[in-house]
Amino acid sequence: MTQHASPRPSRTHTVLTSVALAVLALAVAGLIAFLLVYNGKVADGATRLDDGATQLSDGASTLADGTVEAQAGAQRLADGAGDLEDGAGELVAGAQKASDGAAQLAAGGTAALDGATELAAGADELNAGAARLAAGTGVAASGAARLAAGSKDLDAGAARLAAGNARAADGASQIADGASTLKDGAAELYVGNATAAHGAGLLAEGTSALAAGASDLADGTARLAVGASTLADGASTVTTGLSGAASGARDLATGASSVSAGASTLRDGVAATARGASALAPGAATVAQGAGQLSAGAGSLQAGTALLAPGAQQVAAAAAQLRDGASGLATGLSSARDGAVRLADGTRSVAQGADQVHAGADSLAAQLQGLAAATDDPALKAKLDALAGAAGSVRDGAAQVDAGAGGLVVGAAALRDGLAGDQGAAAGAARLEAGLRDLSTGAARVSTGAQEANAGATRLAEGAAGLASGAATVSGGAQSLATGTAQLSGGAEALAAGASTVSAGNASLAGATRALADGAAQVSGGATTLAAGNAATADGAARLSAGNTGAAEASAALAQGTVLLAEGAFQIAGGNAFLATKTSELATGTSDLATGAADLKAGTARASTGAADLSAGTVRLRTGAGDLFAGTTRLEDGTLRLQNGLTTLSTGATTLAAGNAALAEGSTTLHAGTTTLADGAADLHDGSTRIADGAATLSDGTGTLSDGTAELKDSVENSPVGRVSLGMSALVGGTVLAGVAGVGLGLRRRLAAV
Repeated sequence: MTQHASPRPSRTHTVLTSVALAVLALAVAGLIAFLLVYNGKVADGATRLDDGATQLSDGASTLADGTVEAQAGAQRLADGAGDLEDGAGELVAGAQKASDGAAQLAAGGTAALDGATELAAGADELNAGAARLAAGTGVAASGAARLAAGSKDLDAGAARLAAGNARAADGASQIADGASTLKDGAAELYVGNATAAHGAGLLAEGTSALAAGASDLADGTARLAVGASTLADGASTVTTGLSGAASGARDLATGASSVSAGASTLRDGVAATARGASALAPGAATVAQGAGQLSAGAGSLQAGTALLAPGAQQVAAAAAQLRDGASGLATGLSSARDGAVRLADGTRSVAQGADQVHAGADSLAAQLQGLAAATDDPALKAKLDALAGAAGSVRDGAAQVDAGAGGLVVGAAALRDGLAGDQGAAAGAARLEAGLRDLSTGAARVSTGAQEANAGATRLAEGAAGLASGAATVSGGAQSLATGTAQLSGGAEALAAGASTVSAGNASLAGATRALADGAAQVSGGATTLAAGNAATADGAARLSAGNTGAAEASAALAQGTVLLAEGAFQIAGGNAFLATKTSELATGTSDLATGAADLKAGTARASTGAADLSAGTVRLRTGAGDLFAGTTRLEDGTLRLQNGLTTLSTGATTLAAGNAALAEGSTTLHAGTTTLADGAADLHDGSTRIADGAATLSDGTGTLSDGTAELKDSVENSPVGRVSLGMSALVGGTVLAGVAGVGLGLRRRLAAV
């Protein structure tokens, strides 16, 4: 097949095509240059938007971190507030227990004070009873001394009475012997008188010469008969007096034995009284010593009670201050709790604002898409749409962050007021510390008062033991004294009976002595008459002997009778002399007996006085013992009330210690809660600071983003791209069509040439 050469294209079409292509290339180059210039401006706005977005992202991150820290601080603040509330509850419970312990302590102090007062009153009564007991002991000792002196006088009088009684008995015995001799002489005288009368009769019958002598003899005989009769009467009187003297001597002996027995009983009573007094004296000394120890113990107890009362008052005042501090602390805790709630709400608002910031960042793209609707660049349109949406969300989030920050500031202010106000936790803690200090001081004084009360109770127990021992000794001495008093009373009665018997014996002895004196006087008169008759008889006998020698037998008989009469008269004279001597001795013994009776009477009087004094001393001793018993009873009651008060005091101290322990635990919990609260407040402050920094950064980024967005909007709105794009499109289209037409023509020519 033969190939033909294609025709060569026209040079005209080639030039046109080249020109068209050159114009098209120039137009494209101009468009590209214009787009590059405009893209530079858009790139600057986009860069500024990117920087604002970066700052916005950093601010949002900082805000999120601050929000997290604020939430953690708020949580720790809430935990600290809960611990603080628990500590406040424990503190209030401890304060209540401390108040109850203080009330029990005050009640125990009041009871101890009442017991001490009653104990002091009992001690006063005991001292008064001891004084009266000492006075009664002194009176009893004085009475015992006087009784001992009277007993000595009574012993001396009884001894002298016994000696006089012995001498009187001896004289009475000798008088009885003399009376017997006198009786024998009187009998012989009577016989001689009868013989003389018979001889006188014989002589009268035998001789008449002796008339004168017989007359004289008759006279003498008559006188002799009268004397003999008088002598017989005197002898009977002497016999009667001797029998009375013997009876009086017997009564005197009986009275002396009764006096001796009474003196012995009285001596035993005096000895028992002396033993009772000697046993009573150490008891009284022990009672006095116990009363002294009791008084000292009461003084110590009163001092301890005096220390205890102010300590109880300080404990009560400290409890009141503690209650006030707890109230202030509760008020501060309420304010802190309210501030924590508001702070939590503000933190929640900040968190919501942060969420909206993130949501606004997502919606920024959608808003910027609407802004980029005027441009043909899809990427720029999408970026502008996203940035516009993010800017709106940032504004909303910034507003909510601002509101949350305001609530956070208000909550922080309320928290600050609740912690640092006048009625806040700090002031309550200060009052609590002052109350605890006063409570510690009061507890120390209470401890000192308890020690003083314990020492006083110890000394009181020792004094009570000594008082009990002294009371036992006093009781033994009182029993011995009562026994001695009973023996002394019996001895006094026996002594009074013996004195009565002695007095009756003295009366009988005095009567017998008077009768004996009368009989002795009659005997003396009879002896005188008999002597005169004897003398007359002797004269008559002499005259008869001289005148009548014839009456020898009668004279012999008369002589024999006269001899017998002379012997009887001699014996009568001797008995009379002996009787006079013994009567003198009897008078001496009677005088001694009277002296002894006087001494016995004086001793009896002194013994009676001593017995009366001893009885009075016994009465006073009984009264003092009653007072001592009453004082001991009141002392026992006071001791029991004191023991009850000390028990109540110990219970109150235990309750106070438990309250202090609970208070210490509450203070520890309160300290831990306060520490946690302080840490939470510090974290909250740091989070608030970081939130404020993030908010500032977010505000700066928002401003930058707003400025970039405004500049980008102005650039897009004022850009000629919108108007030129159609012409440029037409130009490009025409150019392309021209190029296509030129290419088509060229190809057609080439094909035609082929």
